[in-house]
Amino acid sequence: MGGALIEGVLAGDEVAPSELLVVEVDPTRAQYWRQKGLTVADNPLAALEAPLVVLAVKPYVWPQVAATLKGRLADEQVVISIIAGQSTDSLQRALAHRQIARVMPNLPAQVGKGMSVWTGEELSLEDRAAVEKLLESVGRALYVNSDHLVEVATAISGSGPAYQYLFMEALIEAGVRLGLTWDEARSLTLYMCQGAVDLAIESGSPLSLLRQQVTTPGGTTAAALYALEEGGLRATLSRAAQACYQRSRELGADH
Repeated sequence: MGGALIEGVLAGDEVAPSELLVVEVDPTRAQYWRQKGLTVADNPLAALEAPLVVLAVKPYVWPQVAATLKGRLADEQVVISIIAGQSTDSLQRALAHRQIARVMPNLPAQVGKGMSVWTGEELSLEDRAAVEKLLESVGRALYVNSDHLVEVATAISGSGPAYQYLFMEALIEAGVRLGLTWDEARSLTLYMCQGAVDLAIESGSPLSLLRQQVTTPGGTTAAALYALEEGGLRATLSRAAQACYQRSRELGADH
């Protein structure tokens, strides 16, 4: 996710590669970022030189990073965390630092279409604006006033692209079973999904109304929707989001 955020920022042309410093211990990834013009270090202490510090590490690595940085950050530095399950309070205690923005971005940030949900109640208005600008360079950003809502967003927009990709994979496979080539089924599925989302956004119409506009009573779409409802699609998605939310809370408790 950290890589996706960097790619999105670079694609936005608002930040020069020379302004970014990446701490990367994997030699292959480090070389990749160097080829893009970024400064690369292998020690988290390099972050002490940055006005904005983005924490994009796996939860199991976080305790080591926190131990290295604890008490060393300057008061004016703003820390942006995209670590799953780590609350603002736990981040502040681990780093002995108050200026924290907790963010849940998502993978489409890599192509400038991200949806980031974030909170940072102790940040000044100036610092909030700086965080917002960074996040909006890779898509849209929604500020919420509690950590709980960031965890909810993890289950909806954070992990949501994976649900969507699974849905699209299944639809492509269905198209192939019915006689389309894989390329044909993929093209139909991807552009259908893109068009459906664009229409929902641009029209502002209730999703139920748009669904009804596609559905003729007793017709083909009605038969398909009946099969989806009979298969428990709504309940399954609800359980998936609940499981994701619960795991996010467990990760915070584990660390």
